Amino acid sequence: MSMTRIRAPPADGPHIPCGPGAVAGAAQTRGTIRCHPLGAPLSMETTPLTQFPDELTRVPGLLGDITDWIERNDPYPNRPLAFAAALTTISFAASGKYRFMDVGPELRILAIGPSGFGKAIAFQRTLALLRCAGMGDSVYSGFASPEAVRDLRSLGKPILWYEEQFDQWALRDKRSGAILDAAFENNGHPIVFHGQCTTEGFDKACRASKRFLTFAAESMIIDAAHSDTDRVPGNFDAVSIPNALIDGIARLRDGRERAIA
Repeated sequence: MSMTRIRAPPADGPHIPCGPGAVAGAAQTRGTIRCHPLGAPLSMETTPLTQFPDELTRVPGLLGDITDWIERNDPYPNRPLAFAAALTTISFAASGKYRFMDVGPELRILAIGPSGFGKAIAFQRTLALLRCAGMGDSVYSGFASPEAVRDLRSLGKPILWYEEQFDQWALRDKRSGAILDAAFENNGHPIVFHGQCTTEGFDKACRASKRFLTFAAESMIIDAAHSDTDRVPGNFDAVSIPNALIDGIARLRDGRERAIA
């Protein structure tokens, strides 16, 4: 499945989403992913890059609440990265429990930003919340072979695949293409994916690997191009998690919600 949000276009340009009958071509460091007719070759385009629109991260319900909580408890607050982590949490908790028009909630998310923007810290908040909701033992990283992925998917339980330096993993591991194919083929339980790349690493991987480029075109890309907030002083080692968030994730996990939003 492909549920794609395109990297933010210039402020004076239109938002171009990928929908049915289109595939995305990936962009260079200052580019944006554009749509091309189905079957057209993937290409690189150059346009000014802006941050993921803030208004798209201001949503009601559990997703918005988790985004707000991650942002408040991050020494490097970055709203798009908090939103990416929160969206991963919702997608994973709902995995295998809900369908809409025969489409499940399992997303593939790429969080992109320069080094030092706090990509990993935002996701650590996600892991803490998932552990409190009893889902921390289903998070995996660094798959070594396609066979290992298929064996795991055959168990029929929710799976969250997390790669902190996804671009480096994809270029370093000679079996990365086969592992990606095994992770997202139709057989077995669907996988929720959250990968992180530096802006430069994403550009390099798109140029070096057609398989990475295709995977990026099938993913939801959230680009934290810049941050208006400096590091916030304080002790962020012991972060309290509101019971309402834990309960909300548990309700999704157990299929007790009538709707995800």
